[in-house]
Amino acid sequence: MTDLPSSAPTILTVLDPRLPESVAVVSGIRQHAPGWKLVVNLWDLAFTSSHSDAPTLLAALTGLPRIHATIGHLHSNRLMDWAKALGGPVVNLATAWMEPGVHYVIVDGFLAGKQAGAHLRMRGVRRFACVTRAYGMFPQVTRKDEERFGSQKRVVGFREEIGDIALFIAGDFSPDRVAPILTWIRAGGGPAGIFVTSDAVARQLLTVLEDAGVRVPLDVLVVSSDDEVGMCQACRPTLSSVRMPYQAIGRRAAEVVTELLAGGPAPETVLLPPLGVSVRVSSDIVACDDPLTKRCLNWMHEHSESSIRQVDEICKAVSTSRRALERRFAATIGISPGEMLRRICLDAAGRRLLTSDAPVAEIGRRAGFTSATAFDRAFRQVTGSTPLAWRKQQSGR
Repeated sequence: MTDLPSSAPTILTVLDPRLPESVAVVSGIRQHAPGWKLVVNLWDLAFTSSHSDAPTLLAALTGLPRIHATIGHLHSNRLMDWAKALGGPVVNLATAWMEPGVHYVIVDGFLAGKQAGAHLRMRGVRRFACVTRAYGMFPQVTRKDEERFGSQKRVVGFREEIGDIALFIAGDFSPDRVAPILTWIRAGGGPAGIFVTSDAVARQLLTVLEDAGVRVPLDVLVVSSDDEVGMCQACRPTLSSVRMPYQAIGRRAAEVVTELLAGGPAPETVLLPPLGVSVRVSSDIVACDDPLTKRCLNWMHEHSESSIRQVDEICKAVSTSRRALERRFAATIGISPGEMLRRICLDAAGRRLLTSDAPVAEIGRRAGFTSATAFDRAFRQVTGSTPLAWRKQQSGR
C-alpha cells in the first residue's frame, strides 16, 4: 500500500507539452483531480543524452516535492526504470509492452482497426491493404504484448471488419517492400484503400507514394490511427486517422492513481474505445468505379443527418429499382444498401454526439432508430461504447 499524502499529491506527468494530445491528457487529469500538483514539462529532460540513466534523472528532480505517482507515455526501458525508481504507482499510456507492477490506460486497438476498416468500406473501397511497423522494432516488446495491445491488434480488428487483406506489409519502406505496394495499387480490380497502423508510418508511406506518382486519394485511399493532429495536418495530402480519446485517457489514468493511492485495487489494464475517423483529404472521396453505386453512396453521405432512412426512398432519388440497387451493391461492395446506409448514419450520429448538445435520443431518431435501446445496441456494436458514454469520454460531460 502506498502511503497516503497528507495534502494534495504530487503527480509526475511524462508527456510532450508541445502536442495538443498531451494537453488533452493533462486536461483529463485535472478534470478528475483539480487539486493535484502536476509536475509537467519534463519531456525534454527525460530525453536529453546527459540524463540517460534512471539515477541521473532522479538526481535532476532534486528540490521537487516528493512524487506520489507517475502518469505518462513510457515507451522505453529507460523511462520505465526512471518512473519505477521514483516509487508510487505508475500508469503508462503507451501501448508498447506490459511491464510487471505497472498499470495501463490505453485505447482498444482492435476497435481502432475495425473503425478504420468500416470507414474505408463506407467510402466504397473493395481492395484492402495494411501497412504496419516491423515486429521486433522495440526489443522489449514481446510478440504476446504486440498481439494483445500493439499494432497487431489493430491489424486483427481491421481484418475482422473487411475480411481478406490483399496485401500486408510490415517493416520499412525499402525498395523491395515498396514495389509490391505500387504493383498492387496499379493492378486495378476496384477501388483500393490502405490502413496504416500509426500516423508516423503513414506519413512515410504518403511520401513514398507521392515520389512514385501515386495520387492519394484518387488512386488509393489511406487512413491511419492515433490522430496526432500536427502530424496528420503536415502530411501531403492531409491524413485521415482514427481519433483517440486523449482527455478520457487522462481522466481514467487519474482515477486509477486515486484508487491505488487509497490502497484499493485497480485494474491492471483499462481499454478505452477510439472515437471514429477524423476525415481529411487522404480518404475524403467516394472511391467507387460503378456509377450507380457511387451516386448512391454520395447521396447517402450527403443525407446522413436527414430523416430519410428507407432504401426505397434512396432508389427513388437515384432513379433505380430496389432489386437493381441491391444487385449492384452486392457486386461492387459486398453489402446491402440498407446495411451501408445504417453504417453511414451511425458514423454521422457519432460526429453529432461530439459536436452538438442535442439529446442522445434525438440523435438516435435522426439516425433512423425507433428506440433508444436499438440505437444503443447498434452504436455499441460499432464503437464498443454506448452513445452517452461515447459523448462523455470525449467531452467529460
